[in-house]
Formats: sequence, C-alpha cells, structure tokens
Amino acid sequence: MVVFEVDPTPWLPWGHQVINGGGTRLPGTYYNSTQDPPARHKSYCIAMVEPTPPPQIAGLWRNQVHDFLVGPLQRQVLDVQPSLFGIALFHLSGPNSVNALVQHGNYQIQNRFVRFMHVNEAVANHRATLGFCKGWLMFLGIPPDYRTTYDIANAVSTFGKYHFCNENDPVLERVLVYASFPSPQLVPRDVVFGKFASVGDAKETWTAPVFILSADFADALPADKYPMPPDGNPHPMLGQLQHNPNMFVLPQYPEVGWDAVPEPHDQQQGAGDNDMEQQDEGGDEVHESMVLNPSPNSDSTASVIGPENQQLQ
Repeated sequence: MVVFEVDPTPWLPWGHQVINGGGTRLPGTYYNSTQDPPARHKSYCIAMVEPTPPPQIAGLWRNQVHDFLVGPLQRQVLDVQPSLFGIALFHLSGPNSVNALVQHGNYQIQNRFVRFMHVNEAVANHRATLGFCKGWLMFLGIPPDYRTTYDIANAVSTFGKYHFCNENDPVLERVLVYASFPSPQLVPRDVVFGKFASVGDAKETWTAPVFILSADFADALPADKYPMPPDGNPHPMLGQLQHNPNMFVLPQYPEVGWDAVPEPHDQQQGAGDNDMEQQDEGGDEVHESMVLNPSPNSDSTASVIGPENQQLQ
C-alpha cells in the first residue's frame, strides 16, 4: 500500500459529491488478479513536470507539454487528459513513440523539467513487495453454488493469488486450493461469501474457515552457470572431468578465445618476429605479447622478448 494525498474533485461526475464515511471506514482492501491482464495501454504515457507546478497553472503546463510534443518532437497526440499522478495523460500514435519518450530522460521546458513514464509505472502508487510463499489452503463449508473456479479465485484474490485447486477431490465439504500469499500471518482465518438480496436491505453471508496446509517459499531460479573447464571441454568422457577449485577466476568463454579458430602452427611460431616495436630514439624495445610455441612431441616453451632483445627460455 502507498500513502499519498489525492483530490477527487476534478474527477467527480456532475451532480455527485464524496461521502467520506467517517473515521471507522475500512482503510483499504487487496486484489490479486488470477491472470495478468493484457497490456492494452502501451500507447499511453504520463507526463511529469518537476518542480510540480501549483494546481492553478496545471492546465497551462498541460498545454505547453502538448505543444512541445506536437511541435519540436513532432509526435502525433491522439488524446490528452488530466492525470492523477502527473501533469497530463497522453495517448500517442503507438508504443514506439511512448518508448522513445520514456527512454530519453528529462526534457527542459522553460525553467522546469518534463519526463515521461508508462501508465503502469507511476511513481506515486507503484510499489513492489519482496518475498512470498506458495502452498495449499483448505476451505471448509463453502456453499455448493460457490464452489466454482471463478468464485474461489475471487475469494483468494483478496489476500493472495489463485493458481489451481483439486477439482477431483471426493470430499464435498472441503476445497483444496494451491495459491501464493505474502506470509501465513496475512492469510485470513476465514472468508465470508455473501450476496445482496434481490429485494429489501438484506445480505446473505456464508463463513468458510481457511486452514494453511503448507507454506513454502516461492520457487527460486536455478543456480548460475558453471565456468568453462581449463581444457575447454564442458562435456568430457566419464571420469575425465577436471575439478579445478580456481576455475571461477577465469574469464568467460569468448574472452579466453576458445571460440576462435586456431592459427596454423608455422604462423604462430613466426609471429614472435613481428611483435616488437621501437618507442624512442634511445633504442628501447618493448614486447607486446607472449608467444606460445607448443610442440606436439615435447613440452610447451614460452619465448619472451626482453627489453635488451634477449630471448629467455
């Protein structure tokens, strides 16, 4: 939940007024969608003006941002409306136009900065909660007419997310549901199913106790990939795997050069003659690389060209 100030007056329909409900009104509720809704508003963006102008000139700045989009930026604006979390809500020609504005950063208009963001990522009411559990829940006493996937999913959505239920359970008085929830402490002890009567001021309710059967942490992602073995063979024959405790210090596979085509042996052997260059008139010679001259019938020998043009073996 996010705490922020809001003025509902600009969004009231004509002839209506707000009924506060007093200090005993419920502070809020929760809803978790069983299935993520499709993204149907990728062509919309919110314009933020910083520092935030006072409400008396908000309309003026809304027009200035609109003229800035249509004029210097040459964007096609299909619609513009006031925004609860910014100076304006713009409907552009397509998602590519929105992404270009969001990724650009801040624009300067007069003595203020303007930035754009996606409609589902408004800073004022967008938050994330880390950590949740998955487990089985048991509902007892749900009325038979409410033992449908739609009603059970809506009941779970008040505190968690419904995944599936045991539809083949032979026991009719219980419903086993596999769901995600923040923690066992936030799972209610019962869920009240109700409906408003068609006539009169009555409401019928049925109370169903909820029991937590398991509460495991959410599935973690798999471990990181293994480093490349020193011999460059990630799948050796059985019993030939090289266990090197210092393999983690090696760079990634492409950086080592194992994916490069090896040069012929004669070119490698003569490459040391061209790896020298002179820097000053004093005649100092500095080597640029180390040349390895492997031999198929003998041990490898490293030839290093020293500062005095001497060869060390």
